[in-house]
Parts: sequence; C-alpha cells; structure tokens
Amino acid sequence: GLAEGWTEVGSFGGDETIDAVHDVVRAPFGVLAGGVHIETRILPVFGPLAQQGRIWLSMDGLSWEDVTPDDGTFGDSSVYDLAVMTDGTVVAFVRVSVLDGGIPTDAYAAWETADGHTWTGVEDMSAGNGPVLNVVQGAAGYLAWRNVPSNGGVELWHSVDGRSYEMRMALPEARVVASMAAGREGFVVVSRSVEGSASSTMHASGDGIDWFEAPGPADAVAAVAPIGPDWVAVDGALGEGDTATWTSANGLDWTPSGSIPRRRPLSLERSSSARR
Repeated sequence: GLAEGWTEVGSFGGDETIDAVHDVVRAPFGVLAGGVHIETRILPVFGPLAQQGRIWLSMDGLSWEDVTPDDGTFGDSSVYDLAVMTDGTVVAFVRVSVLDGGIPTDAYAAWETADGHTWTGVEDMSAGNGPVLNVVQGAAGYLAWRNVPSNGGVELWHSVDGRSYEMRMALPEARVVASMAAGREGFVVVSRSVEGSASSTMHASGDGIDWFEAPGPADAVAAVAPIGPDWVAVDGALGEGDTATWTSANGLDWTPSGSIPRRRPLSLERSSSARR
C-alpha cells in the first residue's frame, strides 16, 4: 500500500480524465466525499476549465458510489469543502468557473443535503460579502476563513450553528492560511507570509471569538490537527531528512515530539494511479 496500515478502497478517474477528492466528512446518512471531475488531462491555457463537481457516498468507507445529481447542480464547478451542520445535514461549498466579460473568474455557491442524493441551494452561507472557505467544526462551533480582495488579507469567521457567521479576526495583510483545525478545546490556525519570507504564525482561540497569537515552531508548518485535548503540528519544509512534528496543549506553546520518516517516491506508474 501507499503507507503501512492503509488499504486502498477507492480509485476515481481514468486515463483521459482527472478526478480529485477535496474533502470527506462523516454524516448521519454515511460517509460523503466531494471533489471534481475534469474531462481532459490537457488543461486549457485560457478560459474556464471543463469540469464538474462530484459527490461520492459510502455506507462503510470501503465501497463508494457516485451520487452526483444529473440535473446540472454541480455543473462547471468544483466541490472544495464539506461541512456537517448541527442538524445532521451536509453543506457543500462549490467554486463555479464562469466568464466575466470574457475573463475567466470564479463564483461561489453552497448546497445542502439530508441524504447525499437530493441537494437544495443555500443562500446565506457567506462571510460578509465573500464566500466561506475551508470550514472546520469542533466543540466551540465552526470556523471559516475568507479572502479580502481589497487588501489581499484574510479574515477568520466564527459560527455557532455553521450557518450564520461573524468576523472575529483579520490576519495581517499579505498572509495566507496554511492550515486550520478545530478540536475539543477550540481552534488553531497556521498562517504564513505570501512571500514566504516570514516564519509560520500560530493563532489559537478557545471559543472562536477571542484570539491569541504566537510564533510557530518552524518556518514552514504545513498542517495542524487536534489530538485528544491537545494539538499536533507537522513541518512542511522540503529537503532531506525526516519530517519534524510538535505537540501543544494550547496551540501556542510547542514542544518537539519526534519525526515522521520520509518514504522514497513512488514509481511513476504507481503515482499516476494514486492520483486518480
């Protein structure tokens, strides 16, 4: 397998197409995956990408069924995030490729389902005047981020129910969200400079409302995740050697916790099949 302890249970796409899974969530009606189907491996230099959003459903995480509606609900789009609401429904956040005055651009929409098959448009899933991006859910509610086109910055938005959001923190200009996680005791967000010249910065909150900032444990933290009541962070720096990891009880103070061995690259043939 690709790694010890893992078994491949699904493969999507083909020799002439590309299928990508962007998010997976567990809902009351099964395990739902969302992503995109790209109709050709020859990508256009100009113009919208020929793509369609995709929804896959599994009852056990082993056998998967393509349950994408055939009514065009996810046409010309990519499902980039899924979030389970407090009532058990799942919201899919969709990026739609459109032409604005002949210029390729993106529009955003949200759809919800109670069974994975039937989808209804959601009108109020937004953060201010921009789309909700990358929603995470934990004991303290929901956290989302959105870009601010006026200054190139990023805002963090918090919600109790996953539907109505309030802006709680604006990151400094020219920074991007590298990773965001929700756990038993709040949220942790990793941000980095757009230019890549500054170290990673950690932002932590116990309730999604009041936020605290601290230097990251390394220049290029790639991901953060909850582990019980604590947190674990993984280094994203490229190069030789193993991948460093750190743990924290509060998301701000980090202690080295070992490393993950880097594996040799897969063969070209295996890598091609794994991306499908």
